[in-house]
Amino acid sequence: MPPNEVETDKTWQIRYHALIERYANIIRGQIFGHTHTDHIVIMRGITHPEHITGILYILPQLGVFTASNPSFRIFDLDN
Repeated sequence: MPPNEVETDKTWQIRYHALIERYANIIRGQIFGHTHTDHIVIMRGITHPEHITGILYILPQLGVFTASNPSFRIFDLDN
């Protein structure tokens, strides 16, 4: 579940954001599911909101959900 969702525990959100901000120079992407929609979220710093600390790739569902078709993504990473 992405850290920006309403159902996500606020304490967990704060800790997750702090970790991402601390290791932003190492973490290159974050992949999430659960929302049933396909979108990208720009994560900003807690202490410095003007800094982008990460990109969240929120993927669509694999199964059928109300008013949306199943889909999938294939990621090809170059190390």
